[in-house]
Amino acid sequence: MSSAYHERLKQIKISYPNAYGKWTEFDDELLKQEFANGTSVKALSKLFHRQPSAIRSRIRKLGFETKDETPNEVISKDDGHSLGTDFQFRWTAVFYDPGKEYLFPQPVTTYMLENYKYPVIYRWIVYQDNREKIQYAYIGTTKQLCPSRLEGYLYPDSSSTNLRLHQEFQEFIKHGYKIGLESLQVEQIKMNNVDVKLNNLHSETARIFIETLLISYYRQNGLTLLNQ
Repeated sequence: MSSAYHERLKQIKISYPNAYGKWTEFDDELLKQEFANGTSVKALSKLFHRQPSAIRSRIRKLGFETKDETPNEVISKDDGHSLGTDFQFRWTAVFYDPGKEYLFPQPVTTYMLENYKYPVIYRWIVYQDNREKIQYAYIGTTKQLCPSRLEGYLYPDSSSTNLRLHQEFQEFIKHGYKIGLESLQVEQIKMNNVDVKLNNLHSETARIFIETLLISYYRQNGLTLLNQ
């Protein structure tokens, strides 16, 4: 593995010493008991010394749904001292051909050139067997996903971010992971019940604002991001 990969694991284990360790029968029984008693994912994360995302994943594997699952929306109520914000969104897979999900490092296709040439907020997702169980992610924004931004990851030059992610993705793939690509679909943004129009994300300021908001949102909810 690359030194960057080892360093990332080292940093994770500082906060979560049991990260990626094997779950024992005792662990599973204790997890089920604590969850049934209403213990939150945040508290379970501290109890088991594992990432919140790992706790949620294990709970689902045991046949339960976490009570504090986070939907694809960010909602902030107006308290009289700030803008009340209602932000609803979803992620959709990027396809290299109709109905066929793109995986790194596939080359850019004609279909992608025709359908992903616009400004977008995108997300790389790192997973193993189940696309719904994301283990790592990277969130970015660009004025043109294909071909320019995607080819930057496929054929990196002097950009430190492109080189770093290209190398990390290759390491993930060597260890059985898949690297998918998604684009953000904004369903609604309201501030104090006023609709905010984004003009299809052509505004760089709007894209950066949403990108920053999403990075903060996912970090707070336990997803390990590859953003530095």
